Amino acid sequence: MEEDEFFIPNELYKLVLRNKANELDAYLQQTSYAKMALLAVDQYKEEQVSIMMIAARHGFDEVMRILLAHRPTQQSVELEGTMYNVTGELVSEVTALWCALDRGHFTVARILIDVGGADVNHGPIHPLLIHAAIMGRFDVIRFLVDNRYTDVNETVTNDENECSSLIFAASIGHQPILAYLIERGANLEYRTKVNRNTALTAAAMNARLESIQLLCYAGASANVKNRNAKTPLILVAENNNFDAVAFLLEHNHDEVTFNELELFAANSYAMSNNHNGAQESERMVHLLRLALDKRALLNIPKIVSEPIIAYNFQLECQSVDELEQIQHDNDRLYIEALLIHERIFLATMNEKLFDPLFERLSEYFNSN
Repeated sequence: MEEDEFFIPNELYKLVLRNKANELDAYLQQTSYAKMALLAVDQYKEEQVSIMMIAARHGFDEVMRILLAHRPTQQSVELEGTMYNVTGELVSEVTALWCALDRGHFTVARILIDVGGADVNHGPIHPLLIHAAIMGRFDVIRFLVDNRYTDVNETVTNDENECSSLIFAASIGHQPILAYLIERGANLEYRTKVNRNTALTAAAMNARLESIQLLCYAGASANVKNRNAKTPLILVAENNNFDAVAFLLEHNHDEVTFNELELFAANSYAMSNNHNGAQESERMVHLLRLALDKRALLNIPKIVSEPIIAYNFQLECQSVDELEQIQHDNDRLYIEALLIHERIFLATMNEKLFDPLFERLSEYFNSN
């Protein structure tokens, strides 16, 4: 008989559904076809289920032991079906182990793994640890990790990016899960293979302030750059996540960090095609105000150049009061952006960095 011809006899279905463990055992011993029915996946309304999936969903641990004792092959444990999860969403490619974990039936889940050899990496799309992180199932994560059924660092997504559970928790903002994974030794500096994101850059991209704080306090590097050469500070600045900007400035307070933010603020305004736009100028002023506030708080003053005729003898702002005096003057803000560029580029002595500066400086003089 071909595998797709297997079916679940109605009597077997009722015995499992009614949790009749002793009667089920006798039935499986006496009925010749019954064991092969354990390889069947039948349609019940919108769901496609195996007999083990039914037992797992209802948490029938003794029934599960009997089914495993009579299983004809290991394949019966890993059969895939389609079932509604605990929140009412229809999920495809699920196994009996997924069904047990979804409903929180951890005794059945333990039986499936310890007795049945169920594969914890056989999830709907990704390994079950990753799936639990995406769904915010802290209980499932604790079960898998505490019992050493899975490793927080070795388990990653099945796609080419190979994302970890820590990165998902940071991105989504599940703080209890994130804290637990950190406590269990998750690698804070692990990078995805394609986007080269760490948990911290992922949290920054998704404006998860609490995740950012938790990761930084745990020792995650705040200077790491993703594939686009962007640090967490730049990622939160791009998203106008000013609370996170302020936190990262205080957490990683050095001249390089301040220069990075000030250059981003200047660059986003000077390179904009709309220098009269309120959005561009407001963001620049807001970011520079944050930088100046933190410089004053942490006693990290700027070292500005002497005034020159090219900039009409203007000096780069060194206090919030000075910045507020020019915040509504778009031409002066443009000069401020150029002054910041020049200060930072001169310090690097990288001639290539001067090209956009010269280009914008030329445009400025031609327009004025």
